[in-house]
Amino acid sequence: MRFVLSRLSGILILTLAAACTLADLRPGDFDSYISAAAHRQGAALMRQLEQHYGGRQLWKRQAYTVLEFRDDWPGWLERKLIVPWPDNAPLMRLTIQNGSFNSRLQFLEGRWQNRTWGIQNWATYLEEAGQSPEFQPNADIKFWLPTFQYFLEAPLRLGEAEYLLHIGQRLIGNQTYQLVYATWGSLGPHQSADQYICYINQDTGNLDYLQFTVREMGGFVTSVIEYRDFRRVNGVQYAYEMTIRDALDADDYVHRIVVQQLAFDPQIRPELLLPRPELQSSK
Repeated sequence: MRFVLSRLSGILILTLAAACTLADLRPGDFDSYISAAAHRQGAALMRQLEQHYGGRQLWKRQAYTVLEFRDDWPGWLERKLIVPWPDNAPLMRLTIQNGSFNSRLQFLEGRWQNRTWGIQNWATYLEEAGQSPEFQPNADIKFWLPTFQYFLEAPLRLGEAEYLLHIGQRLIGNQTYQLVYATWGSLGPHQSADQYICYINQDTGNLDYLQFTVREMGGFVTSVIEYRDFRRVNGVQYAYEMTIRDALDADDYVHRIVVQQLAFDPQIRPELLLPRPELQSSK
């Protein structure tokens, strides 16, 4: 996940001490869960989760996903420091090449109406109405497009993690959740990979909560997504409401993504998502 760190200068000044330490999602008794059986169970739970959401094969066969959504940031300070677009919660259209991180985001209203952001093979571009895409490095695009996509597709993608470890159960309200820890590189925290904890509803099989780190925002930031309003589109399940909070027990939310409509479109021309396929950049 990429981000424009200059937007966070005010926050970084206030949290300088925290910034020196990487956030670590592992619970205090984490070492007690490390075993071959826990790794097998973690991988099995994530396979079940993926299949519950329709499975990667069915999802990738749909070719392209097109969704329109709003992203509401109720706090003016968070908007000012974090959000790069000028209006709160404009209607946006995200077009995704399934199984990749190639996508484009069009602003459908507000001061940026008809402006388009795009990313192909991690190379970013800006496209104004009626003009050709202009490729240039853009940290906002490189952060936000894969972030929106990963929030939406996490149940279908997190099973790819190098380490998947079942770390027990947790009761939230009256609901029991199976917890799976996911990361890459090593089990411990490091700057090169984020950590995730999946909260899989034992009764419904849904991913109700996803706790995660955001290494691109200084290393100390953690958040939680609450997934709600599950719907199936051509056999693939998505959450149409994603509420992002600072912590599981936080009353207020930082921002909330609400999908207005979502459909698959296998007829999209490949050049829409790959306007200059010869260009690529590092992740």
